Amino acid sequence: MNIIKFFLFAIIFSVSVASMVLVPAQAASDFKLFVNNSQVLNGGSLSIPCGGITHFDIIQSSDSPVSVDLTGRNDAIMNLSGKVIHFNTAYNPGKYNPKVTSGQVTKEIQLAVDQDEEKSWPNIASLSWQLLILIIFLILFVFGGLGDVFKKLVDVMTDTVKRSKSVKIYNLELTAPDLSTTVTNAIAGVVSRLDTTLPNDIATRFLPSSLSDDIASYVHVFQFLDDLGLIPKQDSDMVSKSVTAWNTVGNYYFEHNFDKAKSAYNKAIALDYSDPTAYANLGMLYIMIHKDHDTARRYIVRSLEFAEERNVTCPAAHMGMVVLSDEEKDKEKVRLHCEIAKNIFSEALKKNRKDYWSLYGIGWCWSYEDDYKRAIQFTSLALKEKEDFYAARYNLACFYSMNNELPKSLEALQGLLTPIKHFLDICNFPNDSDFAKFRSDERFKLFYNILYEPKSKWISSHTSTY
Repeated sequence: MNIIKFFLFAIIFSVSVASMVLVPAQAASDFKLFVNNSQVLNGGSLSIPCGGITHFDIIQSSDSPVSVDLTGRNDAIMNLSGKVIHFNTAYNPGKYNPKVTSGQVTKEIQLAVDQDEEKSWPNIASLSWQLLILIIFLILFVFGGLGDVFKKLVDVMTDTVKRSKSVKIYNLELTAPDLSTTVTNAIAGVVSRLDTTLPNDIATRFLPSSLSDDIASYVHVFQFLDDLGLIPKQDSDMVSKSVTAWNTVGNYYFEHNFDKAKSAYNKAIALDYSDPTAYANLGMLYIMIHKDHDTARRYIVRSLEFAEERNVTCPAAHMGMVVLSDEEKDKEKVRLHCEIAKNIFSEALKKNRKDYWSLYGIGWCWSYEDDYKRAIQFTSLALKEKEDFYAARYNLACFYSMNNELPKSLEALQGLLTPIKHFLDICNFPNDSDFAKFRSDERFKLFYNILYEPKSKWISSHTSTY
């Protein structure tokens, strides 16, 4: 009987020790593996093009040593350590089985590297006139400052037209001088419009959704040119412009298409792995849209690291750190990053006092420091410069509310309905007979009055009980 008790005790003791020692050891050595900014699970498959840089990220809960077998053939071993590890490598075409080991955990992925087929540039002389002219006009939207490129294209077209004396597009017949003048004037007009509409540093900041309409043609044209293979990827100046363009494409899709925004930012990173703007934009995307603050922090921290390496500013990254620090109730870090961001925006205002984005950013920072009067002041100035800045108008409503000014908060919220009211006016909603039978219904009256009653009357009648 004593022997049985002894064995039972031994079994219970063994299980207890295992639960206290073995399980924590395994949990401590677990980690997340990312390849090209996408998480890969153990046994997962991934296909990448040849010729590019492959980015690996390893995130673990401790500083455990990590062993990386890049090929799965024990011919390229890396020994690393740290909670957050990132490195780059390049593969030749073929199949590989990279393995990452931390503690007791090993993760292996199946990696297929495809042969990269170079996109050849089309022969301009072989294109139809309609397509050629379309491409030229599209390029005008994207590379407005490349006057020499346009001049060469115009010269090519003019020489060709001279040989045929004229070209007919639909019912319009253009002679060589007309064609040259038309294209030259179009270049000047488009460049002028872009310079007026878009800020010089359009992609170096986190753009609010208010600019989506302003940059719509820019975005769609750039994507179209990329699909045609007309965006060069070798010339350093053009690559820099492409990085800026892909960041702009991501900002355009930021609120209404997470996957397209993420893809655009990753294309910017593929062209320039240490571009701080793309990482900051990805961080804000995960904070605001995907609500994944762990992933957001990874991108924000990397953005700040790359910005420091390049000695450039990236206010969006500091705004991201403000949000993350506020969530952690770390007031010291909130103040630190607010001050840095405000200083960056203030320097921008010295160059352009009408810079509505910088005014908006300073107001946003003051709100995180609980100074709502200053937040209201700077946000109102931003709206003075850009009335359809709806992200700023919504923030203004929030700041008035936090400052116990409900009537002004409601007035700002009502201002957000302006685009809806404009559309309803086009549809003749106030007089549309289709709604005649519902006009006496109290629910219909409430909806109508919110949109069409004078602001002062609507706000006073809905705040009397407060």
